[in-house]
Amino acid sequence: LFGALIALFLSALIISVVFAIVPLCYNVLLLAIAMGVSGLAMGIIDTIANIQLVAIYKKDSAIFLQ
Repeated sequence: LFGALIALFLSALIISVVFAIVPLCYNVLLLAIAMGVSGLAMGIIDTIANIQLVAIYKKDSAIFLQ
């Protein structure tokens, strides 16, 4: 649980920093890299949330994962 909370915190921090940097991206390649990093961090949050839902609701988790 502690590792999941650390990962969630770091992912949220990365997303915040990337979105603060986005207005400064005057190059499309730099913007694409920033959006890729942001998408990766959002994927980490989504994966951890799904794992936690399965751990909490076990058999009934399919309803919440829809």
